Formats: sequence, C-alpha cells, structure tokens
Amino acid sequence: MNHNNVDIGCFSEIFTSHKTARRNLIGYNIIEKTRSDGYGGVAVVLKKEIKFQKLNFMSDYDILIVRTKNCKPNITICSVYFPHSIATDPFREEIVKLFSYLENMGNVLILGDFNARARIWGDTVQSCRGNNLQKIISEFNFLILNDGSYTFQNEIGSAGGSVLDLSFTNSSLFFDWKVDPIRVGGSHHFPILIDTLSVSLLATKFGSKKKLMENLKDIDLEPNFEDIHETLREEIDAATYVLRGKRTPKAWWDESLSKMYRLVRIAFKKCRVTPSPQNFEALQEIRKEWKKKVKDAKKQSFNNKIEDLNLAPTTREAWRIVKAMRGDYKRSNDTMWSRENDKDYLLLLKTQVPPSDIAHPINREISPVNELAITFEELHEVLFSKNRDSAGGVDQITYKMLRALSHSALNDVKTALNNAFLSNQIPDRWRTIKAYCLDSCFPQVHQSMH
Repeated sequence: MNHNNVDIGCFSEIFTSHKTARRNLIGYNIIEKTRSDGYGGVAVVLKKEIKFQKLNFMSDYDILIVRTKNCKPNITICSVYFPHSIATDPFREEIVKLFSYLENMGNVLILGDFNARARIWGDTVQSCRGNNLQKIISEFNFLILNDGSYTFQNEIGSAGGSVLDLSFTNSSLFFDWKVDPIRVGGSHHFPILIDTLSVSLLATKFGSKKKLMENLKDIDLEPNFEDIHETLREEIDAATYVLRGKRTPKAWWDESLSKMYRLVRIAFKKCRVTPSPQNFEALQEIRKEWKKKVKDAKKQSFNNKIEDLNLAPTTREAWRIVKAMRGDYKRSNDTMWSRENDKDYLLLLKTQVPPSDIAHPINREISPVNELAITFEELHEVLFSKNRDSAGGVDQITYKMLRALSHSALNDVKTALNNAFLSNQIPDRWRTIKAYCLDSCFPQVHQSMH
C-alpha cells in the first residue's frame, strides 16, 4: 500500500478473528469486522491523517461502512463480502437494505467481493445474484465503475477469469478504475486501484489565541458592522496557521527555536556525510546549546503560567488556567441523560414551534428613540459579565475577542450597535437561523420538526 501511495484501502475475506493478532500496517488506522470462525471478514484501512467515523449499519453479513471527516468532499466507503454459499433471497434482501441505507448519502463507494456474476460488468456468466444486483443498482441510481477486466483468476496466466469484485458509486466525482494483474499473498483476486483528483485532504489548522488577542489590541475599526466583521475576520486568519506535521505547536516554541533546530539538523547531516572529530564535536556542542535553550523556554513558559495563575481574578478563572495546562484533562460527565430524556426534550421543542409557516413581515419604519441608546459603560459591563469561553456565532467572533479590543475600537462597536438597533437596520444575517435535521430515532418527532 505504501508503494502505491494508497490513502484508503478496502479488504474482503481477510480470514482473521478477534483472537488473532491484528495485522499492523505502518501509518494506517485499521477498522475491521471479523467473524468468530475466522473466515470471511472485511476491513477498511485509512492513513493516520484521515479522520473517520464508523457508521452503525446492523448486519449479520460482512459489511463495514466508514465515512471520512476531514476530506473535501468527504466520502463514504463501504467494504462488503458475500460468500458463494449465500442463497439468492437473503442476498437480495441484504443488498436492498444496504443500498437503502446509503442512497441518501453523498459520494458513496461500495467495494468488495459480491460473488455475483453478470455480463454487464464483463463476466462471461449471468447468475441469479448478478441479475438481482444489476436491477438493484439501477433502482437506487448507482453506477458500476468496473471496466470489464477480470478481477479473479483460478490459475496464473490462464486465459479465462471472472468478475467477482465490484465497485459501485452514486457520486458525480471522476474515478479512474483499473485492475492491477498481480498476485498478492497467494490470493486469486487481483488488487483494484481507484484514483481520483476530486478528493483532497483538508489542511489541519491551528489558531494562536495569544497572537490574536495581542493583535486585536492595536486594530482600528469603522463604526459599521461590515467593516468590523471584515477586520476581525482578517485578524483571525492572520493568527491561524496550517500545520504541516501532526504536532500541535507548543506555547514555549518560537522562531529562534525553529532556527536552532535547523542548525542541529545541518550539523547532524554534516557529521554523517563527512565524519570527523571536528564535525562530531561541533554536533555535540550545538546539541548541548539546543537542549539548554529548550529547557529555558519551557521554564519561562511555566513561570508565565504561574504568574497568570497568581493574577487570576477569580477561583473559576484560576481553575480554567490549571485545566488548560493539563493537556489530557477531560471533564467528567456526572449527569445522567438517557435516550428518553432526548425524546422528551424534542417533544418539548415541538410544542414550542408555532403551527403556522407564515413569515411575519419586518417593520423597518420605526422612529429612533435616542434615550434607548447603549452607553459605553453598559456595553463594557455586559461584555465582561459574559463567559469569556463562550463559542462564537456564525461569524466566529467571541466575547473574548471583543473584550480584547482597545477603548476606541470598542467605542466604534458601540456606535455600530446603536446605529443598527435605533434605526432598525439590523443585518439580515442576524435574523437567519440554521436548522439541522435531527436524528430519526424518534420518527414522530423528526417528521413534525423537519
């Protein structure tokens, strides 16, 4: 897989059980569904940098579904295996169940050994299972990616073969499908390579809150929301970095450490290419200096945290700093909230939705009442009474960001608020509500709130 630079792999009939040691593929996550008898089984492997979710599809057969979470666009991979011994009716029922589950998902790839032969995908035999599968993919608007090449051969070099391994998709993305006619591990099934340039991995980003807060203190704003939003958005982007590796930048790491680390690497390479006592001594010296600089940076960072802790105005703020220092800290959930509570809560929301879908017109002809204008003191008091860790809205602007603004910039925000509310010129995007489709585990609630 590494030789062909494979990002995602699907395996059918993997012949393993939970009692067998897991096969290790370096640099990949392995998701598998196995059988207790050690036969059959399917697996999906993904490169470590690809985030994924295993979908809960209940089946007695070897079917595994995984969806990516950080690709553009995300794709759903389904790995299947149906043995020769499965009867026609159970095969048809399970295939209908599977395609019904996947039909409303976008960019689905269904891959595996179906043991269903049909001439439409290049086989020389038309079986009952092949007839059923051919009709079902047509009913659910899936396409066959196979190009007619044999995917299975009993004997090496024999002229004949069959098409047992099939690839289906409901995506409009372009996929380049081809068979690699080589034997892997003694299997009679040929590997299948599917390439696409339409799917890419989203960059992992890191937002430096410290840099953002420092930059916000020096910005100038105009008293209108378009300018405020655009300026703050620019500062957020300027404090956001694209991570090239898998490590999150440390609070104590700076450019001088990066520069010295590069010097260490250069000295190491020089010592390896031209080994000599002088080069070895130079490497040892710069390593010693590097370790001291890292130790000093960590110590300084720790002292800064202690100073922040001592200056914390409240116990709550002090504990927030302590928890932030503990990277592995996770808040325990002591509240008991069952699925029945979910149902009751959704029903409560249902009762609060008005029966009419008629949108009430917005009255913009309102005379301004200057006595209701927001004062700077009122705005300052409201901002500093809010939870500083509250999440931002649709514009991603948080209370903490507004509190970091200078006196003059915050005064411009106050002027913009008064101009909007007193003249009833509230931006339309503030009136927009994002509605998300709820889980269909409670159909009667889901249908009424959709």
